[in-house]
Amino acid sequence: SDIIHRTEEMYLTQYALNNVREMVYWVEPNGTLQYVNTQMCMMLGYSPEELRGMKFWDLRTDFNEPRWQYKWEEFRKGKVLELEVNFKSKNDEIIPIHITGYYLKYRGKEIACIFGKDLRPEKRREEILRLTRYSLNNMQEMTYWIRLDGSFYYFNDAFAVKLGYTREEVQRMKMLDFFPNFDAEPLEQTFNL
Repeated sequence: SDIIHRTEEMYLTQYALNNVREMVYWVEPNGTLQYVNTQMCMMLGYSPEELRGMKFWDLRTDFNEPRWQYKWEEFRKGKVLELEVNFKSKNDEIIPIHITGYYLKYRGKEIACIFGKDLRPEKRREEILRLTRYSLNNMQEMTYWIRLDGSFYYFNDAFAVKLGYTREEVQRMKMLDFFPNFDAEPLEQTFNL
């Protein structure tokens, strides 16, 4: 029957929200967390019972009640909010989160339905990339990466300096300008390109 089908859909929706890999939580106009999913509990180290009833600003390192009230009014007008925030876990770890929030009003009840993505893996990759770039740029040896057409994908400062060119000049050149006998075919065969 229709009631059974709708009940099954309701349970499936609840199951899906509880088990997605992103944080999902609902915040009431007064800042109270009304709903939290499993991922949010695991990420922050709280039980659902501990989180439900907490205030939104209890988890944010840069938030307080007056700021919440101001932001809620902005949110109510704009309907969608997207930004990067820092949450504080139960063990005081600061966790960068990208949140997308939606203002919803259902049968007179207002909530902010917010989805959050843990940015720690992304931040780690960015840090590794930053350190790699710094290391490559500051090496004394010439380092360069080329495309199959012989243009430069990357080169470090030592490459330009040791060959007596500016970075801008090298960016306009190709390997054949430096090494007239350069042949990309062995590279293509080696890397199956």
